[in-house]
Amino acid sequence: MKTCEALGLAPAECLVFEDAEKGMFAAIEAKIPVVVIRTPPTKGFDFTRADLTVESHVEMLHLLRSLED
Repeated sequence: MKTCEALGLAPAECLVFEDAEKGMFAAIEAKIPVVVIRTPPTKGFDFTRADLTVESHVEMLHLLRSLED
């Protein structure tokens, strides 16, 4: 929230990238959309409440690049 305020943006105008449940829940509580990028230690965690979950940083990069087309 501090970063949103510092940037003069509403939470819905921001996006959080996370790899842990605690960070995901903090984003959800702040009403900031959250993308979870799984890592080997978090493969078994429940990220169903995230707006989007990807399996790796590489997958996220491919997804972002596909938006350029």
